Amino acid sequence: MSGHAAPPRFEARYRLHEVALTVRADAEMGETVDFILRYLRAEPTPADGSRALRWDFALAPVAEPLPEGTVLLGRNAHGVTAHQVGERYYFAYGASCAAIDPQAGQAWVRLTPAVWSRPAQRRGLLYDLVLLALLTLLRPRGLFALHAAGVARDGDGFLIPAPGHSGKSTLALGLLRTGWHYLSDDLVLLSGAEGQVEARGLFRHFRFDPAAVRRFPELAPHTQPAGTLSDKLHLAVDACFPGRYRPCCRPRVLLFPEIAERSETVPTPLTPGQALLRLLAQTSLPARDRTLAGRQLDVFRHLAEQTRAFHLALGTDLYHDPTRAESLLASL
Repeated sequence: MSGHAAPPRFEARYRLHEVALTVRADAEMGETVDFILRYLRAEPTPADGSRALRWDFALAPVAEPLPEGTVLLGRNAHGVTAHQVGERYYFAYGASCAAIDPQAGQAWVRLTPAVWSRPAQRRGLLYDLVLLALLTLLRPRGLFALHAAGVARDGDGFLIPAPGHSGKSTLALGLLRTGWHYLSDDLVLLSGAEGQVEARGLFRHFRFDPAAVRRFPELAPHTQPAGTLSDKLHLAVDACFPGRYRPCCRPRVLLFPEIAERSETVPTPLTPGQALLRLLAQTSLPARDRTLAGRQLDVFRHLAEQTRAFHLALGTDLYHDPTRAESLLASL
């Protein structure tokens, strides 16, 4: 038996909506993982005996090569590559890697000491790996990610799917200032049962370009630089709009914004088929498994059918008067 004490470990239990997560990590890494999961609105909970997704995080001094036969699925803006072999997914950045077994509900995340020694890099990379692994683990459990902001009024949900720099967060903030509720500003989780789709919030903060503070000067005390998590400002939206968070809603309207060179914002109705194509363009990590891909397509199709959809050509009127969004959307 070795005379050396085992290194301290971090172990915690979380719940994200109805999904339980169990995390084990090296002590120092555990603090960063805890920060990231709380940012993703995962709440610490005591163990309750329910089956949970299982996560293991560790520093790995020796890199393990990806298995033979991996298929490259893509690369994100930060250089993290996505791979698949069989039923497993891998997200890699150099020798640091996350391995995910979605059906078993397990993930292993390994960071090299070289990455961990650079504080400015490690949180951003670990955030990417945790988020990608989480979205992959949630899909077999019927939760599919959509790149969209989510807001609600009088119980009705409005989703704003769009790529970055399309004005969706600024539009959502304009609505919050007039009393609307919010789910999330950049990603929502969709689930469907008996043809009815619900949306769930994910991020704890809103993120927007620094220039937008000029349009919302009262928000400045609640903003902070995002650091390595993003090149945008973070708004502590819970503190700025207390009591407005809604964990889920049933979407009734889809808004697809696009910044246009015009003075007045104009909504144009879309058919369910047109809305479905636009929704699929904002799908995060489309499933390659046929059964899972079919379930995801069904959720998106039902979402397009249960909502009214509009292309929103954003004019300068919303820039000069963000509260105009309330009157504009009231007619929809």
